[in-house]
Amino acid sequence: MAWTQCDSWYRNRSGRHVANWLGYMSDYIERTRRLDADEYTFVPRLDHPA
Repeated sequence: MAWTQCDSWYRNRSGRHVANWLGYMSDYIERTRRLDADEYTFVPRLDHPA
């Protein structure tokens, strides 16, 4: 690969490429543009966290 020797924010100490999204940025933007509240469970915030 051409980029194996490049320094990057997304490489860990062993050189492994780690990122939140490994696809195209345009796909990420499209998929995260809108929140589908039905896919989440909302719970009230605790006044005193554990």
